[in-house]
Amino acid sequence: MIADLTSEILAEVAGQTLEEAAFVFAEPEDMPQPWASDIVVTELEFSRPDESGKLILAVSINFASEVSANLLGIDAEDEEAAIGAVGAIKEILNIVGGVAMERFYGKDAAQIGIPEAETMDDARYAGLLEQAVCKIHLLADMEHRLDFLVIINENG
Repeated sequence: MIADLTSEILAEVAGQTLEEAAFVFAEPEDMPQPWASDIVVTELEFSRPDESGKLILAVSINFASEVSANLLGIDAEDEEAAIGAVGAIKEILNIVGGVAMERFYGKDAAQIGIPEAETMDDARYAGLLEQAVCKIHLLADMEHRLDFLVIINENG
């Protein structure tokens, strides 16, 4: 149930995944800094018998390229890093989503979809922040903002 969702679990899973998969070190941030560039918002839908919702990862496009470079083992300035940026963020969300759903609800208790991504502005993203029942703000490598949000659908 929704009470199982905690920011602590989400922060732990996200931090560990970022560190192990993408060599990114992120710490919780109480007062998130403004976005440095366009926001890439990636959503992963999940469902259970009694509720459904989505897990969201929001990062700057610049940081998405860095994550891509880390996953590919190439320089962040390499053109391939930019090409793979959105895919890299989708992959990180997919990993975090799978582990978080198991931690929140137990093994095989939630079904997850395929991550989808889009770029959006601050105003539109602020609307998602308002809907979140669980959210964490992280600061990666002391300069990049990352947000993880959980939104539960009103219709269950």
